[in-house]
Amino acid sequence: MLATLISRGKGAVANLQSRLKTSPKSHSARKVTDGLLRAMPALRRERGHSRPPRVSARPSGQECPRLPRLRASEPCLVSRLAGRSAFWIILLLLSALPAIARADSPSSTDDQATFARKAEAAYQTAQKRFQAEPGNPEAEWQFGRACYDWADFVNSNGERARIAQEGIDACRKLIERDAQSVPGHYYLALNIGQLARTKTLGALRLVGQMEAEFKITLSLDPKFDYAGADRGLGLLYRDAPGWPTSIGSKSKARVHLQRAVKTSPDYPENLLNLIEADLKWGDHNGALREWKALDELWPTAKKQFAGEAWAPSWADWEKRRSEVQKKIGEASRVLEPPKMK
Repeated sequence: MLATLISRGKGAVANLQSRLKTSPKSHSARKVTDGLLRAMPALRRERGHSRPPRVSARPSGQECPRLPRLRASEPCLVSRLAGRSAFWIILLLLSALPAIARADSPSSTDDQATFARKAEAAYQTAQKRFQAEPGNPEAEWQFGRACYDWADFVNSNGERARIAQEGIDACRKLIERDAQSVPGHYYLALNIGQLARTKTLGALRLVGQMEAEFKITLSLDPKFDYAGADRGLGLLYRDAPGWPTSIGSKSKARVHLQRAVKTSPDYPENLLNLIEADLKWGDHNGALREWKALDELWPTAKKQFAGEAWAPSWADWEKRRSEVQKKIGEASRVLEPPKMK
């Protein structure tokens, strides 16, 4: 799988180099944005959560059991990315492919099909309510959430763009009437991310909007969706390439990922994200420390986040937990001092 991806990546590099001769700015920027958006699937792992408690248009400190996903580059930066530097940009983006492939891999084909059917059914139910109750804030943001979930499963870019745009429109209607709507801004950010996956050069602008909506959500209610805004920003900064390609920042990522754990320490996703970041950065002591916290949390979380609606999340969490356990074990053996004979 990885060999195939790398082969395709090399072909994309060669194709890009030839096309840069006629339009360097356009093709360089398009490849860069595509790479950035592909770095975000970690934010799309959780699907099909249980029905949340009723949330007003102005929730405060209330958590919504749902998922829990880069500032647009300036034109002058896009210009600088053209030419010979484009080759190295593509190689940088290719380095993220193993993690991308892992994040998108379902636990099984049967499970994936089941999750998709449930997401589609939830979308249809939310759409009917949204259409039947115009002006209802809860119906609007819940439809936005359902659009985000269902768009995550469709294979066609055209269909994904259509569904995401429906979610964007619903959330913006809510925000027009209430600029302080936490779920409105949060699910607007997630649906913008889905739409950006279908774009090329236009994705730069959408990525900036996405980051901005997460920041607004964070300023209004840091606890929403188990610290969803901090989690989203942390993953954006962690997985995006750094300056001058994009907004990736280890320091910013660490701040937001650690804050997500502090704000909602009982939510397994937050600890998993931080452990994976520590391993990526080579901070094995930090990963081990957070792993011990996750190991203690696991039995309690199993009871707290129980039920059929949480099955997709646990399928993902269990898989990732096994992966980080293996990596931590390997790192511990490497760091262990040699035994005296």
